[in-house]
Amino acid sequence: MISNNFRKLILLISLIGFTTSMMSQRLVTSIDSTSIFIGEEITYKLEIHSDTLAQIKFPESESFVPMEVLKTYDSDTIVSNEKYIVSKKYGLTNFDAASYILPKQKVVFGDTTLFSDSKKIEVKLVEVDTSKQGLYDIKPIFITNKEYDLFRYIPYLILLLIIVFLYIYRNKIFKSKKFQYEKSPYQKAKDEINLISKSGYTAAEGAKEYYSKLSFIIRNFLEIKVFDHSLESTTDELLYELKRIKSSGKLKLTSSTLNNLHQVLQTADLVKFAKYYPDEDIAKKDTEKIKITVDEINNILPEPTIEELKKDYEFHQKLLKQERSKRIKKAIIGFMGLLISTVLIASVLFGFTYVKDSILR
Repeated sequence: MISNNFRKLILLISLIGFTTSMMSQRLVTSIDSTSIFIGEEITYKLEIHSDTLAQIKFPESESFVPMEVLKTYDSDTIVSNEKYIVSKKYGLTNFDAASYILPKQKVVFGDTTLFSDSKKIEVKLVEVDTSKQGLYDIKPIFITNKEYDLFRYIPYLILLLIIVFLYIYRNKIFKSKKFQYEKSPYQKAKDEINLISKSGYTAAEGAKEYYSKLSFIIRNFLEIKVFDHSLESTTDELLYELKRIKSSGKLKLTSSTLNNLHQVLQTADLVKFAKYYPDEDIAKKDTEKIKITVDEINNILPEPTIEELKKDYEFHQKLLKQERSKRIKKAIIGFMGLLISTVLIASVLFGFTYVKDSILR
């Protein structure tokens, strides 16, 4: 009897923890219309309501098939009643008349995956009543012998516009960027730790956000350098994997390093799920532990080989060449757009035949 009661108690605690975790993040969807005409834009909105901030991955354009994405808006964050509301909007449409089912959308919030409800959307044809269209007589031909002396200055105007365009955008087109390495994962982690240390800590109000950031910093560092499932693993799973790596001899992790990491992640779990608010002194000590842990792990990581460094340099050089090629293409497209616009404006003012005979021939 005692054994059964004990099992029930453990099950009840697990259910409460799971329910609290699920309720701390909520996905809300909205759409401004479920019935549109062909080519008409509708706005589809995803909102995440949460007590804390974490890394969010919204769906890509491909996940909205059979609908087409006209525009993807930037995400927006609002703080209301000590809750965070992170939203993202998409402009959708379709060019074939039919009934469509917009599939469930997947949103990843930290280590939690949320799904939206599917939506039914009707795309209708645009009704045109041709019997009510008015009929008009053909306009007579208007003949003029007027000469446009001003037109001979159009080529000089086009040349002037080209020179002005090249002068304004000369830096973007011709200036080459200096090669710069990105910060290493170790340096990024150190900078982020220093940043949250300077931001200050308040036990009652900022504990969740503080420890969520602290946990994300160390997990993200481990994700890149040690174990590629660190962000999605639980504390126990992560510690088990690190102990396995230690036993295999891949990394010489010390017991002190693992103990410090376990203590901080355990405290972060208590803050997140059990509403535990550590004192400021404890938060400072935990921050120092994470800083020491990052240093210790970085010191035992193998040094990159010369070949790896060479590949990294060549990869960055390739990116710089691609970026310059894109700038040149944009400049050519801009120039062609300017030239075509000038010809079109001249055609409207003086007639296309005159333009063709005077310029394009």
